[in-house]
Parts: sequence; C-alpha cells; structure tokens
Amino acid sequence: MPACAPSFASPTSHFRTRVGAISASLALVLILAGCSAQTNDNESSSATSASSTPTAPTTPTSTRTVEFSVQAHGVETDQTFRTTGPNTELRYGNGRLTGTTTIDGREATAELLAQVGYRNGSGPFTGFWTFTFSDASNLVLSYSGETTASGSDTTIVGDLRVFGGSGAYADVTGGGTLRGERRAALGGDVAYQFSLQLGGLPAGDTSTSTN
Repeated sequence: MPACAPSFASPTSHFRTRVGAISASLALVLILAGCSAQTNDNESSSATSASSTPTAPTTPTSTRTVEFSVQAHGVETDQTFRTTGPNTELRYGNGRLTGTTTIDGREATAELLAQVGYRNGSGPFTGFWTFTFSDASNLVLSYSGETTASGSDTTIVGDLRVFGGSGAYADVTGGGTLRGERRAALGGDVAYQFSLQLGGLPAGDTSTSTN
C-alpha cells in the first residue's frame, strides 16, 4: 500500500488566512465603536432633553401680621377652681371662656380652655384657644404666660403658637403674643388683644382686624 505523502499549505494560503482574520477583527472593532458612539449620543440627547424640561416655579408662603381682640366671657358652669395653702392663698384649676371676633376679615367664635396655678391671684397659666369659622374650619393656638394681680385689676401676658387647624387653616404656621385685662374675679370676663405673625393663611379681607 503506498505511503501517504505529507501535504503542506502554501505560504500564500497562510497569508490569506491571516489577512482575513485581521480584517474580521477590524470590522468587529469598528462595529463595537459605532454602537458605543450611538449609545453615548442617545444618552447625551436624553440628558439634554431632561435638563431642558421646565420646572414649575415654587410660590413662597408669605407671613402676615394679624391683630384682633376678644371680649371673653367666663362660662360659670365650666369653671373648676380649688384653693389650698395655710391661708388659702393658692388657687388652681380649669376655666372656660368664650367670645366672638374677626380674624383676617373672617368672623369666628372663640373658646379658651385654661389651666391656672396662682398665689394671691398671680402666677402661671397654660391652655388652648380655638377659633371656629362659619365653614366649620378652625385654628387652634397653644397658650402660656403669667398673670399679675394688682388690687382689683389683673394683667395677663402670654405667648401663642399655632397648635393645629382644619379646612382652610390646616397649613397655618406661626405664633405671637397676647395681652389681657381682667377686672373681675378669677373665671370672670377678660378683654384680650392678640398680635400674631402667621403664614399659610387663606386670602382675607384685611390683615388687621378688631372686634
């Protein structure tokens, strides 16, 4: 049986194979580069589009000065006061006063729930004011301060902070001060004057109201 003679590829065949492989590699590199460039262009276009989208302007919440008065009447059936001390000079307990007023052009009923601890008619107090409007929305202020008795007259000075609210007053913030004058026994009528700096109020007829 004749021996098989070894076969050798010609140099020209090897050269053509290497050239073909190099060409294929170059083509692959060019394709990948083109895809990358297209992706970058798309990302750049998307970023430009996003950055050019207009943003709605933010309207700042303004703070307004609101002043008003309340002639508060003591509700006798809702007064609960006690006395103690060697000479009954200490008086403490809870009281309720009500009235009407106009706040920022809107009529409201006013209710004060207060807790006191006095020595000879003077001392600290805390409580809450609730103002209820015709649409049933309300504004609630926390209340604290000091009462000073001088003879038959009593001066009340306190700080107020917005505690909460509902309806048109749900977003109101701020606070202020209060001054009161009482010429009656504890639990009797008091003339109060309010001065507040409030933000988030609904549009009112005037920023300074008295009643």
